[in-house]
Amino acid sequence: MFNRTTYWLCVLQLLCSAVSIHASPILNQHEDVTRTVKTECHTNAECLAAGLPLLKPSPRRLVHRAGGSGSVVTFPVVAYPAGSPGPNPQAVKRRSILAHRGKIAERAYGAPPAESLGYVKAGVATLGELIGTTDDPSEALYVTYDSTLISTTQNLELTDGGVVKYLCLASDDDEQDTADTTMSSSSTNDVRLTECASPGLPNSSPSDQTSARGNTAAEAAVWSVDSNTGLITATWTNPAGTSPASAPLGIMYNNNDPSGSSWYLTGAPADFTEELPYFSEGHFFVWFPESG
Repeated sequence: MFNRTTYWLCVLQLLCSAVSIHASPILNQHEDVTRTVKTECHTNAECLAAGLPLLKPSPRRLVHRAGGSGSVVTFPVVAYPAGSPGPNPQAVKRRSILAHRGKIAERAYGAPPAESLGYVKAGVATLGELIGTTDDPSEALYVTYDSTLISTTQNLELTDGGVVKYLCLASDDDEQDTADTTMSSSSTNDVRLTECASPGLPNSSPSDQTSARGNTAAEAAVWSVDSNTGLITATWTNPAGTSPASAPLGIMYNNNDPSGSSWYLTGAPADFTEELPYFSEGHFFVWFPESG
């Protein structure tokens, strides 16, 4: 006889069968979920969403100048005839520049702009100077500077043969006296583009220091970089007691052979060209990465 006990045993058996049938898909679904859990992240936002530790901050190099550190960037230098807008015709927002600090590898620089004279060529020639231009980005001069430092001149750091050096200006070996190292808008005195072993201090008079030209009167912290156009300018501090106290310098090059020309910097570019008609004034620019 079918009694109440038999009835409940049947119900219990049916329930156990149902659980057995559905258990495997449920476990499989659980396994699928666990396989999609993130184990790595590339931004702090992704890390927070995945419950992972935040990324460690990337190390920032210190800028070699008196007074602290800043936002350091590294870009190649391109030469242009004077009056050109340069390689950055559109004003570049500061945050776009800063976004690329220390990341020159993010942009693969190719040939220099067609209207330029070429990249300023890195490395010193036999005379201890930086000479001419190149179309090869692997031979280009790259400089590192503080992109937020706009109220004073600063050092431009470079690397030559794995050694950190500084872009500087130095007199000729036979031009050691005050008269020859005083620059002004009425004098065609000039200094040459070279490398110094040590950084300088802004507004410091020329001092005998080791440069690639020898132990000559030189200055390193003479550079300013426009944060919008990338224009590099140089201001020479004259020896103490002379007038003017300082002078902006124009960059001169042999227009018959820009790729093999020495770079002369003088306070009187027009007078320099009048004396040497085959020389023209040029400008240096850092070439910013393209936005986006």
